[in-house]
Amino acid sequence: MIGGVLVLAGTLVLVLPGPGLLVIFIGLALLAPEFPWARRALDRLKTFGRRGTRMVRCAAGQREASDEDQATSSR
Repeated sequence: MIGGVLVLAGTLVLVLPGPGLLVIFIGLALLAPEFPWARRALDRLKTFGRRGTRMVRCAAGQREASDEDQATSSR
């Protein structure tokens, strides 16, 4: 029951200020042992998070590399 409430609250928080995806993630984690649909949704959310993390790290690495190139060329 608490997991369902958290998923609903997280959905509302997506349009309101707050950590909506985190609340949905926690709610799905509570529901996943009991419901296969929650486990699948949790797996999709984990995959989405990994892709996003990879994209952010890649973008940060490119910026860092370009900053290093600029520092080296200015010497």
